[in-house]
Amino acid sequence: PTTSPTSISTPSPTVSVAVPVSNMDTIGDVSSLAPLSTVQLSDFDEDADGELSIVEFINALQAAGISMTLEEVESLFASLDTSGNTLVRIQDLDAAIAALPTSAPTTSPTSISTPSPSPTSI
Repeated sequence: PTTSPTSISTPSPTVSVAVPVSNMDTIGDVSSLAPLSTVQLSDFDEDADGELSIVEFINALQAAGISMTLEEVESLFASLDTSGNTLVRIQDLDAAIAALPTSAPTTSPTSISTPSPSPTSI
């Protein structure tokens, strides 16, 4: 008996690194790149041309701890590729990251001081 080949469907590959869930709703938005400010992007520019290929970009994302699917990375990369040459200029990426608002100011809890009871004399 002859058997016909079976088709196997595989899920999309994921660039596997951790990022807080609160950042996941901004995928495709440059604000999701805030963690990239912690890495030196030129370190990932293997050919030293001042631009990142998608592979170099993925390496930088992983080093910064940003996690997204390959489709999300491709979409974000395409939105950053302003020249359409499948490369992202490091200078433009640095400028976009530098222009991101810093995290919201945190307020410290209000402290209420109560006077210590003084010893009473009898």
